Amino acid sequence: MHRRNRYDIINEILYIAKNGATKTRIVYGANLNSKIAKIYLKYLISKEMIHKQHDSFFTTEKGNEYQKAIKSVLEFESKKVLTQQFK
Repeated sequence: MHRRNRYDIINEILYIAKNGATKTRIVYGANLNSKIAKIYLKYLISKEMIHKQHDSFFTTEKGNEYQKAIKSVLEFESKKVLTQQFK
């Protein structure tokens, strides 16, 4: 099992909050503790990738764009690794 990086965690939070999620759901879904989740949520709100409405967090369009960009990078990297293996 590999250690998750910051991008993995942000991507998970954005995925969980896509249709709205409470902080508790994000904590359990992304396997974070409450303190760390609070730091990430504050960061994501400041970057306008999520917004809070009542007690729920929702992924914004900017958050969706971020997820698409990360997916593209990961796909590119996986193809790069595969092609390097066959050289």
